[in-house]
Amino acid sequence: QAVGVVPDIKLPSLYDNFKTSENNKPHVLPNTSTQVTLEHLALPELNLKVIKPKSELRVSNNESFKKIVEINDAFYNLIYNKGRKYRLSLQSISEERKQREATFDFIFKENEDSPSLFKILNTKSTNELLEYNNEDKVQNNMVLKTLSQDIYINEAKLILKDLITPN
Repeated sequence: QAVGVVPDIKLPSLYDNFKTSENNKPHVLPNTSTQVTLEHLALPELNLKVIKPKSELRVSNNESFKKIVEINDAFYNLIYNKGRKYRLSLQSISEERKQREATFDFIFKENEDSPSLFKILNTKSTNELLEYNNEDKVQNNMVLKTLSQDIYINEAKLILKDLITPN
């Protein structure tokens, strides 16, 4: 728990370099080991020598992932870097507030114009159920649109495609 699962291929996150893991908590329990009673059956090693650089190249060229890195920097600075000192005057406080609001606007600005990255469909049975409830159908279409714009799902799909496609 103190370390967590270390990914083979790391994607940028809004919380990179935040100290949110258990080992950063003030009253963390020490790492211990337990007696293993079940034999671990490891899966075969994956050939990451080709797949990982392909993913890293896609991520480094992807504007949405670049934006996540920029948002992470702004978010981190907003929380952990208290900023410059300023005079305790109404004008200084107002300027600081405007700067923080601009940072929040940058961090939380939604991009409604994101393109669909892949096609996502309901099952036949889901489509049949949606025929009876228009509200659910509208909500389902919004969810499908959101999922089809998800850069993490898309990159995971591309990584899996790289895994099954011979070079």
